[in-house]
Amino acid sequence: MRPSPTARVLGLLGATLLLASTLWMCRFVGQRTLPARRSPVGVVVNGALLLRAAVLARIRGGLQWRSTLYRPEELRPGR
Repeated sequence: MRPSPTARVLGLLGATLLLASTLWMCRFVGQRTLPARRSPVGVVVNGALLLRAAVLARIRGGLQWRSTLYRPEELRPGR
């Protein structure tokens, strides 16, 4: 399933606004801008890690934390 053109434009607009506002804020407070220019990479890496966690949870049948497997049935009541 491919994202619609509207979703692509909104995603690009959001990424551009994130980068522009971060660069502006760094300049405003006198900080270096190189880390700000790397922020989109961090967003992509974060998304990839989130997807990896979801796939592993699906394969394992739950979330594993410190050698303990927590099944969805155990976690839902604590929402």
